[in-house]
Amino acid sequence: MRELAGSSIHALDDTTLSGAVDEWLSDETTTETKYGHISTWDTSSATSFQELFCFATSFNSDISQWDISSATSLYGMFYSASTFDQDLCWDVSVVTTTHM
Repeated sequence: MRELAGSSIHALDDTTLSGAVDEWLSDETTTETKYGHISTWDTSSATSFQELFCFATSFNSDISQWDISSATSLYGMFYSASTFDQDLCWDVSVVTTTHM
């Protein structure tokens, strides 16, 4: 993870995104202090979003501004995330693996 120059937005990649999401799911307040609000995370470098919110039954945060244009896998990203009900309009043109 790196902090973008002059910004409180944190860039997350394949090695850091899953851990940050796990932290968010267990303690939003502490995680927001560390990474900023989940809606502002820079995910443009991540390629795998596989199972990020799998079984996150109470997750319903706005992640509509995430840049997932580099994503190749969305496999199981929202599997059993039963309360997630946000509109998403993402560029998924390079995604090769899906099964939500």
